[in-house]
Amino acid sequence: AKLSRARLDGAILDGADLTGAILAGAELRGISAEGVDLTRADLTDAVLDRTALTDGTLTGAKLSRASLQGAVLDGCDASGAVLEGAILAGARLLTSRLAGARLAGADLRRARLTGVDLSGADLSKVKLEANAFVRCRLAGADLRGADLSGADLTDADLSGADLTGARLHGATLTRADASGAALHRAAMSRADAGAANFSGSKLQQADLREANLRRAYLEGAALGGANLTGADLREAILVRVDAPRALFCRARLGYADLSHARLADADFAQADVAGANLHRIDDPGALWALANREQARGTDPELAAAEDWQPPSA
Repeated sequence: AKLSRARLDGAILDGADLTGAILAGAELRGISAEGVDLTRADLTDAVLDRTALTDGTLTGAKLSRASLQGAVLDGCDASGAVLEGAILAGARLLTSRLAGARLAGADLRRARLTGVDLSGADLSKVKLEANAFVRCRLAGADLRGADLSGADLTDADLSGADLTGARLHGATLTRADASGAALHRAAMSRADAGAANFSGSKLQQADLREANLRRAYLEGAALGGANLTGADLREAILVRVDAPRALFCRARLGYADLSHARLADADFAQADVAGANLHRIDDPGALWALANREQARGTDPELAAAEDWQPPSA
């Protein structure tokens, strides 16, 4: 169907098969489109403000520069769709699939996403503000330089995502999975990442001042030059972290596990490491001025011997 620039505001398109339809520049405000099939349809520059798309199929659809302000996508499959420069401000996306979608430069300000699969999506240069990505799958997504300040990423899957230089000031990352994520130079001051998983993540030169990382899992994370001044790391798992020159000044590390951590030239001035596990840490040049190490456990000789044991050669 060729419906370029058609005026279909308020139309009922429930169950319609518009596979490959050309709707470039069409006006589709407030339409009802339950179960509509828009596979590979061309909706470039189309206006779909306040549209309700339920259980629709938009795989491979072209929606560059389309306007979906205040639209609702519930249970839709838009895998591989092109939404570059699209306007989704105030939209709601529920249990929808946008895996591999191209959203570079899209406007997602105030959009609310719940249970959405954005794995492998290109979200570079996306405009974000007061967003929610609750229980969303963003594994492997490109979020370089994204501004997620104050965003709600509770239970989100960010494993392997590229968040290099992203802004996450005050963001909520409770129980989020950011294992293996690239977070170089990420700005995460005062982020709430309690019980989050950052194992194997790249956090070099990240700003984590006053962040809540209580009970967070950071085994094997790279923290070289990161700033964790005033951060809450109580009961966190920091086994085998690589944190040369990292700043832990005034950080709370009570009962944290830092065994086998590499801490060359790190600064723990006034940090609280009471009850922490410091087994076999490697800390040449580290500063511990006025740090509280009460009941902190140093290297356990018997455990060290067991770790070094090797079976006799035949």
